[in-house]
Amino acid sequence: MRYLVQATTLVSISLLFSACTPKVMIKKVYAPQILNTNTKDIAVDYISNDSVNLSQKLKTKLNNIYIDGVKYYNVYDDKTKANSILSGDINYNKVYEKEYYKKKTNYDYCLLFKGEKYEREYGVLINHRIKHPVCLKYDFDFIPCIEKQQDLQATLKLTNTQDSSIILLKTYNSSSNTKRCANNRYIDDNQNNKLAQDIADQFISDITPRYSYYKIDIIDDIDIKLTTQQKTKFEKAKDAIKNSNLTLAKNILEDLNKQTQNQSYTLLYNLALVSEALDDIYTANSLYKKASLLNIKTDNHLKLIYKGLNRTNEQIATKDALAPLIN
Repeated sequence: MRYLVQATTLVSISLLFSACTPKVMIKKVYAPQILNTNTKDIAVDYISNDSVNLSQKLKTKLNNIYIDGVKYYNVYDDKTKANSILSGDINYNKVYEKEYYKKKTNYDYCLLFKGEKYEREYGVLINHRIKHPVCLKYDFDFIPCIEKQQDLQATLKLTNTQDSSIILLKTYNSSSNTKRCANNRYIDDNQNNKLAQDIADQFISDITPRYSYYKIDIIDDIDIKLTTQQKTKFEKAKDAIKNSNLTLAKNILEDLNKQTQNQSYTLLYNLALVSEALDDIYTANSLYKKASLLNIKTDNHLKLIYKGLNRTNEQIATKDALAPLIN
């Protein structure tokens, strides 16, 4: 299964508190720890003490990273073809086990019934029960259990093949805690695979750009007087956004913004938001700036506009920093 750099979790940001307000999906890019160094041609070298098969997991994950549908890494066995070499050590893989007993009620055996009466006859205890007894106290069993703590630590080093400089040197940790009792179905508690996968994911997150997605409200209250024809066009733009036809929405909003001579912060903001969703960050940033200079009627609208401005400022800085990695 491909390791998708794009995070699939959707964070819904709603400041207008309107269930009917159309939303636009925005993609935000996050920079990795490594900047200004291209590591897209990578060779996975020897990892010492690799009892968890970490090197193979790293190769598999690197081979299955795609950004915008394009394979991001070229993974080589031949180090002469790579611009970076990944090596490392498994520092330790420790397992701690602790035995304990779990108290469990045994509903098959009752120690005391409600309404019981005991009498002695000829030295023998006779139990006179009610017709439909109710158990007041059940018996209990002690179930043997094992708690297993496993800790894996690895140090990974990424080296530049041109000058042998160290691009990244970092120690990664992963742990697991499992409990298994004799009365449960047997579960394989060998966590080597999961812990190694987790360390591989941590490393890839450090060296690879990643995305998350946000749903953000448009402003659907027009702030200036429009003609009947312009109002109809604005409704068409909102419908296009609802239907995820952002190119059509952008064309309509551009036309309306031109007609109103950049005097509507609603039109400017919505055009900026659509441009941002279409990955035209520089245009979006310019439009957010223009909208922020107008007379904004509500605090919610003001927050939306300035969040968009700050978001695109950050994205411009990130994209500029990522240029050597993605291009």
